[in-house]
Amino acid sequence: MEIESESIDARAYHSEIDALCRVKAEEFAAIGYERISPRDIRACAEWMTRSNQRLYALVETVLTMRIDQFMNYQTVNAYKGIFSEDEPLPD
Repeated sequence: MEIESESIDARAYHSEIDALCRVKAEEFAAIGYERISPRDIRACAEWMTRSNQRLYALVETVLTMRIDQFMNYQTVNAYKGIFSEDEPLPD
């Protein structure tokens, strides 16, 4: 029953999590990674917390995410052939 209430809480805080992802994307843009979107940050954070579905784990992951962790996520997706929807597929 606790898992069900946690998922309701996560939906209730969706806009706040999106705001955190926007701030993290701006942080990465400030150090030269302008093409990282808040949606990419959120997808990475969800991938990193796939074993722990708690809201606090998702928030902590977004707040403490480093660029090398994000690049590892992107590399894994590149090997799997998964690309962002806004990026064109390679020829």
